[in-house]
Amino acid sequence: MQRFLDPEPRTDGLPDDHRWVLNKVNPGVGEAIKAGEHVSYNYTVPMLIFASLGVLAFLLAFWLKLEDRKKHYGLELPNIKK
Repeated sequence: MQRFLDPEPRTDGLPDDHRWVLNKVNPGVGEAIKAGEHVSYNYTVPMLIFASLGVLAFLLAFWLKLEDRKKHYGLELPNIKK
């Protein structure tokens, strides 16, 4: 199969769509890696975002459980009755 977009084959093993997303998210990182530079990235902020989303989901679950107990929505009742 002939590659129309890039005449030389890639050796990093990434599909073109993954490479496009990585270049949009981290501009300049791919070129720095190709040039042989040491690239480091601080993952503190993304990890804090994901951890806070987990805590938020946990709090939402407890809030729904309390609302179900107060207003009797029946969220934990089975939907199939015999």
